[in-house]
Amino acid sequence: MKKQINHSTKAYLIRGAFYLLLLIAVCAIPFALARQNAIERVAGKASFKPNAIPAQARESAPTGVVCSDYVTSTSTDTIVPGDTDTGNHCDDCTTPITFPFPVSLYGSTFTSALVGANGNLQFTSNSDYVGSDCPLPNPSLDESILPYQDDLSTDPDISPDCSSFVSGCGVFTSVTGTAPNRVFNIEWRTGYFGRPGTANFEVRFSEDNPSCFDIIYGSTVDNGLFEVSGVQQSVAGPGATTFSCQAAALTNGLKVTYCCSQPSPTPTPTATATATATATATATATATATPTATATATATATATATATATATATATATATATATATATATATPTATATATATPTPTPTPSQITLTANGYKVRGFDTVDLFWSGATSANIDIKRDGVRIATVPNTPSSYTDGTGQRGPATFIYQVCEAGGGNCSNEVTVRFGGG
Repeated sequence: MKKQINHSTKAYLIRGAFYLLLLIAVCAIPFALARQNAIERVAGKASFKPNAIPAQARESAPTGVVCSDYVTSTSTDTIVPGDTDTGNHCDDCTTPITFPFPVSLYGSTFTSALVGANGNLQFTSNSDYVGSDCPLPNPSLDESILPYQDDLSTDPDISPDCSSFVSGCGVFTSVTGTAPNRVFNIEWRTGYFGRPGTANFEVRFSEDNPSCFDIIYGSTVDNGLFEVSGVQQSVAGPGATTFSCQAAALTNGLKVTYCCSQPSPTPTPTATATATATATATATATATATPTATATATATATATATATATATATATATATATATATATATATPTATATATATPTPTPTPSQITLTANGYKVRGFDTVDLFWSGATSANIDIKRDGVRIATVPNTPSSYTDGTGQRGPATFIYQVCEAGGGNCSNEVTVRFGGG
């Protein structure tokens, strides 16, 4: 017999379970709401987090110009006069300038810098350093270009020779060309502190070539004998290129081009038309002799005898001539082809222009050469006056793996093979070599 269940006990159990579920629900709802509020508070805090990077002139580097070192090449040029006065007329001072387009240095882009009266362009420091200690980097300056660093002055009261300039001493800028091919020129017109004379030099940036910049030198008293020139990444490097270290190498008309030490793209070959001699056939009549048959008459004798009763005999000889007709051939002119050569004009030697770009590959000094204006089929490559290779003129480029490491200086020239037509000489320096 089944045991009967007490209904009152069952009801108590059902009510207890209901109250337990209600208690769980009441506790769970505030917990879920508190968790949701916490998430919303965290999200709200993140959305109002201030920018941790303050606004500054240094920006991200444009593609293709990141580098940790610069190599130099030299040529000649003249200063483009500045037409805008920056207001730098002082001794041991700096003046801010704004670039008309972003300028790249060591992989960073800048929109402004400080021009120093002592012959420097400072990007991340503001120093009144007056010395010319070298080689670079100089611990008194941070990221900077040093076209002609020394104790100079743009103050006419300090340097009376400033009156030699029509506009007086100072730092002047100008912009040539139109976007995106503008050139920004920064020209120094300075005197010296404690000695007579003036110095004139210029830094030049090209909008269409952010990986390179130029320094052009005008007239100076000592051609750089007491100055240092180059570029450095910071007070301690690691990037630093010294072009001259208290040496009379900064002569009037010198142009020094600094480029990031990275491989440059191979130029696209350009087809060159070459004149070719063409043979022309000329018909010439040539007489050919042909034998001619001549008619010959042949005589035939016929004898006739007649007997008569009177016994009188008479002999009669009759000659008969027979003519034989003979055909005569007529000579026909025969055309004979005669080759006539058209001479190829001798080319007039043209000016060959050579440029160079140095960089390092696994630590080895490497130089790309590019030339134009050559007309011969082959080109002789010369390094330091010695031919190192002969290559086809097309595509007018050559890469020299020098096999050397560290500081070095190379002088390049290209000449038309087998001739005397040569290019300008280009000097490439690695690490102040």
